[in-house]
Amino acid sequence: MYLSWYALFSAGSFCSYSVIFAIHIDWTQTKLLGCTLRPSADWPLHCSVQLQAAENEKVRWELEKTQLQQNIEENKERMMKLESYWIEAQTLCHTVNEHLKETQSQYQALEKKYNKAKKLIKDFQQKELDFLKRQEAERKKIEDLEKAHLAEVQGLQSRIRDLESEVFRLLKQNGSQVNNNNNIFERQTSFGEVSRGEPVENLDTKQVSCLDGLSQGSCEPTL
Repeated sequence: MYLSWYALFSAGSFCSYSVIFAIHIDWTQTKLLGCTLRPSADWPLHCSVQLQAAENEKVRWELEKTQLQQNIEENKERMMKLESYWIEAQTLCHTVNEHLKETQSQYQALEKKYNKAKKLIKDFQQKELDFLKRQEAERKKIEDLEKAHLAEVQGLQSRIRDLESEVFRLLKQNGSQVNNNNNIFERQTSFGEVSRGEPVENLDTKQVSCLDGLSQGSCEPTL
């Protein structure tokens, strides 16, 4: 009985013909490995159960096969999408690399321009410092010249004032001398000394020349 069930169970997993063959072995009481197969009373029930189980197993396998095929198709689609994404990513990486190279070249060019501009600015600042130094030196020179000129002007003004004072003093002194000479001349003319000396016109000329000489400080009275 146990061997019959085992045969039915093992055969039911493959196909219905194997199950019928196992039942046929059970009916004819064939000896197998020293055991006698006897027909059981409930063999139709067990056979139907095994057949139903085999059918269910077959259906389950079919469903699993369908599910596996569906999963395979989905995985293929995913792989194709991933492959397209990978190709797109590689294209994007190539584009980014090209942009990166271009950006690096632009950066190097800008760096060169920056260094050049920095050098120009440094040179300009140095020139500006030199110009400020020269300007400061020129300003000091001009200030020194202005101070010297101012001192010279002040000295000249002082000398002019001194000379004016000297001229006024000489004019005052010579003016009194002229008055004395005029008085002497008047006395001489009153006593009739004109005929002994020069004419009146010459005396007037000498008097005028003496007045001119007073301004120069070189006139001396003559009797």
